Amino acid sequence: MAEKGSKRATILYVEDDDDTRLIMRQNLVKDGYRVLIEISEDDALERATDGPVDADLLLINLGLPPDDVLIAARRIRHAAIARTDVPIVVIAYKYGTDMEGRDVKAEENEWVSYLEDAEQLDRLLARLLPSNVAPA
Repeated sequence: MAEKGSKRATILYVEDDDDTRLIMRQNLVKDGYRVLIEISEDDALERATDGPVDADLLLINLGLPPDDVLIAARRIRHAAIARTDVPIVVIAYKYGTDMEGRDVKAEENEWVSYLEDAEQLDRLLARLLPSNVAPA
């Protein structure tokens, strides 16, 4: 439940896998987030043709190496999101067990998450979203 005076957090979620997109969206909505969904970098950029998207966080998983996804995420944040300080979370696609469960800071406000479970993502999102923005 959101605290009084806070707004519902909005996540721009870019995901190219249909099954993952459906499950992740359900989990994020259940956790109280407002979720805007796109299936590719191009779609996310096209969404912004009517103006920048008002998102509090960019969550992206494109089934590519994390460095490539991070580059795409930076382009999306630069061209399609209203604020330049919006955190980026890249969900790593393939990785070894040595990376599982880790969240690696790539740059300021940029993270690569090697998910072990949903709770790991929940903790990372809670840490990165501004204190005046909360799940509903």
